[in-house]
Amino acid sequence: MPRLETNKESRAFSWLVVASGLILPLLGVAIALFGCIKVIIGGFSGLYLIAAGVSLIIADMIIDSIWPRSRDAADDADGDDTPK
Repeated sequence: MPRLETNKESRAFSWLVVASGLILPLLGVAIALFGCIKVIIGGFSGLYLIAAGVSLIIADMIIDSIWPRSRDAADDADGDDTPK
């Protein structure tokens, strides 16, 4: 019985990681573009926004490179997607 609960929790975590893989790059690009606009207008604080946007994109790339090798991703790939 504990195996089923652990499997449900790992599937929820898997979906969270996959959803963040979709959101992080979009959010990173949006923040970086807003930072570029602020720099063009003349605000030095835009550089911080550019750095934050780039760091979100890099974080997404790191997650995308590490996640396929994790145990949770392997467990999720062995799921119930076969027709019965």
